[in-house]
Amino acid sequence: MFCAFSALNGALTLLLHAGLDPNLRNNKGNTALHIACQRGHLETAKLLVKFGARAKENLNKQKPQQLIPKNLLQSFRKLFSN
Repeated sequence: MFCAFSALNGALTLLLHAGLDPNLRNNKGNTALHIACQRGHLETAKLLVKFGARAKENLNKQKPQQLIPKNLLQSFRKLFSN
């Protein structure tokens, strides 16, 4: 989660290659994808999706794409166009 929060993509890539589950949740039901989206880290979000992160709801019924800052929605549009 810290790698997603801080956009440490190199470290995150190593962890994902080593088998880290990209869909692990914290106590609020957020995944690393929720955190990357909330922080506006598009490249981190792309990396997580590439490794199988899913856009599932957290405990507040929010999907990651609902947490993207409004000024960055256009940048993230292609990632969540499915």
